[in-house]
Parts: sequence; C-alpha cells; structure tokens
Amino acid sequence: AEIPVKYLEKYPINFTAPVNVTVLVEAIKLWILGLAQPLNVTYTKVTPKIGRWSWEEGMGWMTLAMIGVMFLFAGMLSAAVAIAEERERGTLRRLLAAPISPWDVLLGYTLAILFEQALSIAATVLFGTIALHAKIIWNPIEKPVHILIPVIFLLMGLFSIGLGLIISMFCRTTKAAVAICQAISWPLMFITGITIPKFMLPSPLRSLADVFPISLAIESVRRVVVYGEGWSAIVPVIPYLIVVSFTVYFIGAIAYSRIVAKVML
Repeated sequence: AEIPVKYLEKYPINFTAPVNVTVLVEAIKLWILGLAQPLNVTYTKVTPKIGRWSWEEGMGWMTLAMIGVMFLFAGMLSAAVAIAEERERGTLRRLLAAPISPWDVLLGYTLAILFEQALSIAATVLFGTIALHAKIIWNPIEKPVHILIPVIFLLMGLFSIGLGLIISMFCRTTKAAVAICQAISWPLMFITGITIPKFMLPSPLRSLADVFPISLAIESVRRVVVYGEGWSAIVPVIPYLIVVSFTVYFIGAIAYSRIVAKVML
C-alpha cells in the first residue's frame, strides 16, 4: 500500500475534473490504506474429525474393533489348536487317563482361554485409551448399564470357544486347525462389520452383520462406552447373545465329547 500512496504524492493528478482533485487523491489514499489493513480473524481450536466422529470416538471404534478381531482369533483359534495339539501329541489320552473327567479338562481349557481373552481386552483398551486417546468410558458406578459389558464379553468368549471346539472335531493336526480358523476368521473380520463400518457394506452383508453375534455384540458395546447410549442400546441384544452363545458352546462340547470318545477307543 505504501508504493501507490508514495506514487500519488510524487506525481499528483493534474487534470480538470468536476470534483476537487485533492479530495479525490485523499480518498484514493484512504482506499489503498484500507486494503492494506490486516483482516479481522478469530481463531478457534479445531479437533480432527473422522467423518461423523471425533478423533477420540474414531479411535474408540477401532479399539473395540480389535477386541472383536481378538475374539475371532484368540477364542476360536486357541480352542481349536489346544484340542488338536493334544490329539497330535497324544497327551489328551494321558490327560483323560488321570483321575479327572473329560468335562474337567474342557472346563480347564475354557477358563484358560477366557482368562487369556480378558488380558487381551485389558491390554487393548489400555493401549487405545493411553496411546491413541480413544474414547472408551466404563464406569459402572455412575452408569449401571456398564455392568453388562463384561457379560457381553463373557458371552462372546463362550461363542468363540464353541466355534473352536466345533472346528477341532475336523482337525487331526495343529496346522489344519490353524488353516481352517484363519480361513474362517479373516473373511468374517471384514464382511460382518467388525473392522469395516456396517453402513459401508453391501446390503446382504449388512444383514449378516445384524445377526453375527460378535459384530452385534461389539456394536452394542460401542454404542454404550463410546457414544454414551443407555440400556436401550444393549439390553435388547442380550437374550439373542445368550441363546446363540450357549447353543454354539453346547454344540462345541458335544464335538469335544466325540473327540474324547475316539481318543479313548
């Protein structure tokens, strides 16, 4: 702005006009100086957004997605590999020869895998909340609905263990158990809304996500601990998860009993 103003001062306008030239020059000077004034800007803090979510909510969504993946792998794979490995090494027969019942052995496997899953959930949530600033709020004292979250995780643990026991019936070796579990788990991780938002899936896959227990459970937990919803987000799915989880685990126990019968022959 200084250059045009100095130019006007050095080379005044000399022409005849119906207006006062001095007034015109001063007006032009003011106009040029007005352009040079800084903009009146207000600064506000803007947090990163991921679509419809804040960063914290997005990381909370992903953290719970990893817990869903853990159920697919740590539950199903652990149960299938545990039984297959015992059969392959011949140790299952020696275990059953001990003064314990086959159901005691199954209970031991189940409790061990559930404990492993609990540790994995705790580690995943701690990493997500501390390292990624994920929004995961679990406070059963202030929000009693949060009491149902461990129940949901327990049911998912039983469901995944049941799947693993069913798979173990068809596996004579550890490698076969690993291959079958991975062939099942990897597609389910993507097509059931666990790691990909359900609204991004085709209509048939959205229908699958609406009935697949793990994706249904994880979505209900997200609505409660990430988005702050109440009883209506989780109570309606509890009966369905109870029926499906115990049914699958019961079928897995029957598969385990058949394995035991073959080993004892």
